[in-house]
Amino acid sequence: MVMKDFLFTIFTPMYNGRNTIDRVFQSLMNSTYRNFEWILVNDGSTDDSNEIILKLIQNVDWDITYINWDKNKGKHIAWNNAAKIAKGDIFITLDCDDALVSNALEFLNEHWNKYYDDRTIYGIDTLCIDPNTNAICGSLFPYDNIKSN
Repeated sequence: MVMKDFLFTIFTPMYNGRNTIDRVFQSLMNSTYRNFEWILVNDGSTDDSNEIILKLIQNVDWDITYINWDKNKGKHIAWNNAAKIAKGDIFITLDCDDALVSNALEFLNEHWNKYYDDRTIYGIDTLCIDPNTNAICGSLFPYDNIKSN
């Protein structure tokens, strides 16, 4: 089987995220999988988020769509706008205080390839890791301990 390199759309809605946006940005910079676009919507932030974002994105080597709204419209409006312009095969939302481990997109691409032709699979869900303790947040999924062929 030939592995496909799926294009990921990473969507980040942001409102007054000046202190946390660097987490998402650095995790994308450190990603081992580079076939992605980043759609970032600054939803009318009243802090200096816009200036911080403009500095962060000026020298990147991936596709970025940055939308800066003057007035807050709500996360649902930002989400709908991002979904309309997304070019990716797979849509992932990372809030402005989230981050990915460096091999997350590589892992998701590999696993999506395994299930791509199975029309009963429509998504892959993940758990979070506490950045301070590296402990998994939440309970493992019910099938985590079942071995598959």
